[in-house]
Amino acid sequence: MGVMYMVMFNNDENKVLENSKITGMETERKKRRMTVNQFYAVPRDPPSSSTLPIFDESHVRNAMARFNQTKMSPSERRNAFKKIIRAASHFGINGSKFKSQHENQLRQKLDTKRVNLVKQDIDVFSI
Repeated sequence: MGVMYMVMFNNDENKVLENSKITGMETERKKRRMTVNQFYAVPRDPPSSSTLPIFDESHVRNAMARFNQTKMSPSERRNAFKKIIRAASHFGINGSKFKSQHENQLRQKLDTKRVNLVKQDIDVFSI
C-alpha cells in the first residue's frame, strides 16, 4: 500500500496546519473502524508511525516474522509481544515457536547481563 499526504487547513484563516502522512495501513484501520491499539502491535502517535499491524491472520504471521527486525523500546517490545501472542491465539495460529524463540532471546540477554555483573564484581574485588 502506498503513502498519501493529506494537507490540513485551519478553517478560520485557510492556512496550512500540517502535512500529515496517511499510510495504506491507516486507511485500512479507519475503514475497519479500529483503534490504533487494536490495529497495531506497536501503536504510536501519530498513528502513521505505528508498526506491526495485527488485524488479520496474515498480518499476525507477518508481525511474528518481523518482530526482531522492528525497532522499539523495551516496554513497546513487551507489550507488542503480548499483543501478538493474544492475536495469534484469536486467529488460531500456533504461536509456541514465536513465544519460545522470544523467551530464549530474553534469557540470553539476562545471562549476558549476569555475566557482565559477575565480571564487574570480580574486577572490584581483584583491586
